[in-house]
Amino acid sequence: MRNIILISLDTLRASSMSCYGYRNLTTPHLDALAEKATLFEKCISPHIPTHPAHTTMFTGKDILSHQIITQGGTLNLATDIKTAPELLSEAGYFTVAADNLGRWFQRGFPETQYRGYQWEMGYRNARKAEAVNETAIELLDIAQAQDKPWFAFLHYWDPHTPYFPPLPFERMFYSGDECDPNNRSMDAVYACEPFTDYFRQWMCTPDPSDPDNIAKKRLWTDRRYVNAQYDASIAYMDACLAQLFRYLHDCGQLEETLLILTADHGEELDEHELWYDHHGLYETNCHVPLIVHCPALIPEGQRLGGLVRLTDIAPTILDYAGLTAVAAREKMEGTSLRASMENSSHDGDNGSGLSYGVRMDEKAWVANPEVEIDC
Repeated sequence: MRNIILISLDTLRASSMSCYGYRNLTTPHLDALAEKATLFEKCISPHIPTHPAHTTMFTGKDILSHQIITQGGTLNLATDIKTAPELLSEAGYFTVAADNLGRWFQRGFPETQYRGYQWEMGYRNARKAEAVNETAIELLDIAQAQDKPWFAFLHYWDPHTPYFPPLPFERMFYSGDECDPNNRSMDAVYACEPFTDYFRQWMCTPDPSDPDNIAKKRLWTDRRYVNAQYDASIAYMDACLAQLFRYLHDCGQLEETLLILTADHGEELDEHELWYDHHGLYETNCHVPLIVHCPALIPEGQRLGGLVRLTDIAPTILDYAGLTAVAAREKMEGTSLRASMENSSHDGDNGSGLSYGVRMDEKAWVANPEVEIDC
């Protein structure tokens, strides 16, 4: 029974990571980890946003099976659908989580072993990942003191709006004047009510941590600045993940522990006029990273093609915990990726039912992640 860490990097799209070919060096430490790991080039999040996606990640079931179809709805996950942490706990694992989703995501974690976190939200000073690291390392210290195998779920939020990377990261990918009055590229963004409301919530209210009222004196006019803030948020999170990886290395855990890094969904920036949110079925939202690191078992430096899904994560976790029969008993619809990784081969479509459509009146939209159309 192997120690396992599942890391969710909320709202991180694969196309904005340098290890997936992005032009900006946003993820140097994840890049270095990927060189000693398996990177899946085409992992799809079939269900968006956060609640449906993480439910799929935890249960190995399609949205039509687990029925969590919206964010913050009144429906809770049915008690007869078990999550991976519940199944691991029942099998004797010590389980911990640095997470603040609550609700059914707390199943399988004793109350004292499921801990949230808070961070300062001041402009240019929001240190989200450091807050997660503090909680995560405390819990991992406790887990390693047990005479049991352990499972940890760590949930980072930096690429999620509002994009507030702390200094010095805030200027990392931008050198212009974000408030140039002659730049009108943000006009269309401010005309979109969801963004305008969100912007006012975070940027246009009194902030006691900002005595000079910097954020309120100037209005962003350059869309490139907002895009750069997303990239800078990723770079800041990546730097904080380096601290976590160093901790695991110093504890002697990095080589032997199964470490899975992924995201619940990606993010729309300004590509399709869905301004800085995660709705829609474009590649920017559906294509997420999946990196699996365990040099003791998995060949290093692999980049595997073929389609995989968040649905495959729970069966993979249970496989490495010696619980493949449990995954079958629970009728998980995903497929373990263990054989693909250890045999260095995954070229096919791992599963079916990846096309989703919506029809309204006389118009129909169909998205198929296997066919890259207008992505």
